[in-house]
Amino acid sequence: MGIPNTDGERLVRNKTRIEICDLVDGGYGGGVVCVAELPHCRDVLALSITHLRFDLGHPLYREIRAYQIHRIKETAAVRLRERA
Repeated sequence: MGIPNTDGERLVRNKTRIEICDLVDGGYGGGVVCVAELPHCRDVLALSITHLRFDLGHPLYREIRAYQIHRIKETAAVRLRERA
């Protein structure tokens, strides 16, 4: 598994370490979006912070994890309301 490019080649595997070079506000629907440049190609990834795993030793780990949990619950609640 991982993130494929347009040719189907894997750019990033599930446990690949990436360095985030920018953050973008994706609005209510997108949340916090992380931008990562990949050293082995010219592609840039834009990934929701909700779907990334962070090192437990990262100085902002607790804040990031709290945000991730909040977003997961929030988006689940929205989906439930949309189905009703």
